[in-house]
Amino acid sequence: MPHSVKKALKLLFRYSSILFFALAIYIVWGQVKKLGIASIVESIFSIPVSSIVWAAIVVVIGYLALSLYDFLALKYINKTMAPSRVLAASMSGFAVSNNVGHAYISGAAVRYDFYSSWGLTGGDILKMIGFSTLTYVLGVGFLLDISLLVAPATEIPGEVLKPEVLYGGGAVMTLAFLVYWFAVIVPKRTLHIKKVVLPAPSKTMTLTQIALGAIDMLLVAVVCYIVMQHSIKLNFIHFLSIFMIAQFIGLSTQVPGGIGVFEGLFLYLLPPEMEDSGGVMASLIVFRIMYYFIPLALAGLSILAYQSRPIREMIFGADNPAKDENGEEVL
Repeated sequence: MPHSVKKALKLLFRYSSILFFALAIYIVWGQVKKLGIASIVESIFSIPVSSIVWAAIVVVIGYLALSLYDFLALKYINKTMAPSRVLAASMSGFAVSNNVGHAYISGAAVRYDFYSSWGLTGGDILKMIGFSTLTYVLGVGFLLDISLLVAPATEIPGEVLKPEVLYGGGAVMTLAFLVYWFAVIVPKRTLHIKKVVLPAPSKTMTLTQIALGAIDMLLVAVVCYIVMQHSIKLNFIHFLSIFMIAQFIGLSTQVPGGIGVFEGLFLYLLPPEMEDSGGVMASLIVFRIMYYFIPLALAGLSILAYQSRPIREMIFGADNPAKDENGEEVL
């Protein structure tokens, strides 16, 4: 390949997130102009309080589920740590990475700040981040695969997501899973995530990863569906297909939190006859605030408090090393 072409492709890849973001904002802004800001604000306040309360409960459950990523990663590297410490580090890390984008980097920075003072080495933390990233990808991929394969079994409204499109996407995802399982089954196989080399998890660990990642993403979808259900006429299966496609592509673009991209794709994929446009836009805004912005603000306060050693030691105890599987301190 000519050098000029390679350079052009490299630049395109580097700035692709900006292009996706700009396109998404164009789509979303077109909807905002058509509906009017006043109408969207009115729709926000028309969301039932009960829906907000239930969505908030599921958000809390969802972030508790996210903390299990770190518990599982610690088990993978044969380390143990006080649950309160894992909860603080994982929730703060995910709240930041969910919003900032490039989760592998942003999440690692937050976790390193927490875990390094509690005895984990940089290598341990990188392995945890790589393992958690893998868990997330496996869970998202599995839930997307299932939603693509199940949705066509019922009548699908709209013209965009035709059965052949969904089945085709499901077939591709299934093939990807078969390839991954080959990597897990073959002895002494290693996985490479960025610059981190991971021994392939066991089959039991892999199944646990898939289940955890899928439950995590299912809870995210439930939060969105709760605040949106009064504005759409889709059943949850069809909603899940649209949600997962928009979420998967939005996160793949590396736009921070998929903001704009997720909303734009969701609006594009949603059948016009099945929606109250103002209500859907309002619901997407409320979902973004509840699942992304509020946890980010709380994580910011948590991180600031953690920087004070007296506060940190009052809550978590004195900084001391983690322990390995034999109960010995890691120096």
